[in-house]
Amino acid sequence: QHLFAPQTGLFQHFMLWDPAELQVDLNETQPSLPAQLKTKIFEIGEGFVQSIWELIRSNKLPGVADDSACFQLVSQSLHFISTTIRSGYYKSLFSLHNTIASLVQGI
Repeated sequence: QHLFAPQTGLFQHFMLWDPAELQVDLNETQPSLPAQLKTKIFEIGEGFVQSIWELIRSNKLPGVADDSACFQLVSQSLHFISTTIRSGYYKSLFSLHNTIASLVQGI
């Protein structure tokens, strides 16, 4: 929680980080170092989201919902889906009712 806490998490602080000494001229074609790092983080995050999405959607986690020892995984999957939906970044995808229903059914 310390890493991703809203308003106070380290990740939030890093994403807002843009020191004046590392800023580049507006005419510069190469992004600043902070912009490059943030871009790479979003690329990694997108890959992570796609991987989790595929696991859940394709039901490649058979029997997870039936195993009480895996309750944490189910809970975290539902939390992940709800956070992704609330973020608004995938609004067009989650606007389809069947998408959410199939994800929850996969869990």
